[in-house]
Amino acid sequence: MEPPRFLKPINGLDVPEGGQAVFEVVVSGQPLPEVAWFHEGRPIQHGPDFQVALSTEFRCVFTN
Repeated sequence: MEPPRFLKPINGLDVPEGGQAVFEVVVSGQPLPEVAWFHEGRPIQHGPDFQVALSTEFRCVFTN
């Protein structure tokens, strides 16, 4: 067992109006931690405005 930790933490972004924001984190731990993304207190679901890709690096793309 290994506690979860961020190898690459989330960073803030400056995005122009109508632009795309991409947030990526890299986490480790045994067992592999679950990562959930939230917007305004609600879980983000994959759809036309949000794309969530889960792999060895967790990535969330916000479009406006």
